[in-house]
Amino acid sequence: MRVKRSTFLPVCFLLGLTAIMAVVSAPTRWRFTRDHGLAVPDEVDEIRICGDPWWFPLDRGRVACLVLGEEQAKEFLSQLRPKATSDPEISFGDPAGPTSGIFPDTRRYPIPSNPQYVSLQGTWGTNAVPLKAYGCDSDRGDHLRVEHWRLANAQHLIKVYTDWN
Repeated sequence: MRVKRSTFLPVCFLLGLTAIMAVVSAPTRWRFTRDHGLAVPDEVDEIRICGDPWWFPLDRGRVACLVLGEEQAKEFLSQLRPKATSDPEISFGDPAGPTSGIFPDTRRYPIPSNPQYVSLQGTWGTNAVPLKAYGCDSDRGDHLRVEHWRLANAQHLIKVYTDWN
């Protein structure tokens, strides 16, 4: 059976579009692990991801927040290989916003304050307690920054940023 040339191109286009949509709409846990090279604990209450598009060819990054319990936070943080750590200089803040003034000692591992990195909207609110920031080498990008926060409801928030230059 011979395929008509007039149907070949539309079929190839649809197959390519399907493959692209499968990558773009991949499950959040898989995207988190792909982007940051870190395993997500089984019991996570919320995952939010934002940043530059995956296809953007220049300097780009991805930020994500995980909301989890204290034991899951300890499990998650145990997989890090920090090169630098920083204690906060203030006692509360908004983990979704710019945090350079909260953890100033990790400027070598910054999270940019561009709108695409501070547009995380979650259920955690804006009054969280910063605990520690970690600057790490990244298996996936140029650097990895992890921030640990305690939320008002005794849960913990982990903010992760990976940068690709």
